[in-house]
Amino acid sequence: MVLKFRIPASRLGPALAGAVAVLALTAASARADSDAVGKAGSITLDIGTASGGLGDVVTVPVALTTNGETPATILFNVLYNPDVLTYASVAPGAAATAAQKQVDDDLGGGAGKVGLAIWGANLEVIGDGLLMTLSFEITGGQVGDQATLTGSNASAASPGDGINWPEFIAVTIETGQIQVAEAGEGEGEGEGEGGPTPIGCPGGVLGGKRAGGPNGNGLVMASLAAVLALTDIRRRRAFRGR
Repeated sequence: MVLKFRIPASRLGPALAGAVAVLALTAASARADSDAVGKAGSITLDIGTASGGLGDVVTVPVALTTNGETPATILFNVLYNPDVLTYASVAPGAAATAAQKQVDDDLGGGAGKVGLAIWGANLEVIGDGLLMTLSFEITGGQVGDQATLTGSNASAASPGDGINWPEFIAVTIETGQIQVAEAGEGEGEGEGEGGPTPIGCPGGVLGGKRAGGPNGNGLVMASLAAVLALTDIRRRRAFRGR
């Protein structure tokens, strides 16, 4: 079912506009990767590298290059090997905080995948720089192994101009990696060395939404509620106009 609205973006307010953008991008991500969704331009997400010993929690940076585009909302998944890594947490980077965006990690996840959303109840554009940092615990593998961090199902949207709805922006994601090192020889966010054995990550099938957490049922349900509220407003106005 496709919902169509005649309410201009300027009537929504920043909070609802942001929520609707998240819902639209979530639906787009479920249908296809960013190649099929984006417009002419694209932004780039560069997942960095880290290394550490068994039991270490390492931090991986994710940098944003806008390439002249104006993203206000970004959704994407990071796939990893759960036999080697356990996802720990996410923290917003300078680019996200400067645009007053929050970074949530409850947009569909499970073992081997974390679903991420960068959004806010405003129309601020996210600029170049550190978008976020991801933390993983190294729980398996052998010294010299590399666990890849692969992006998937990425999509982004502009904030709109107060009259027109946001437009989709294509997203390119550069793969990152975490190298398993000797205990005490972790390199944090540095580059790995040598010729380690690569360890892949599972396929990018959208998993179930994690329940609970600080966002209750999460961004998808909040966004759906916003759309249903707008639908009800339209229905009420149409009824009064009879």
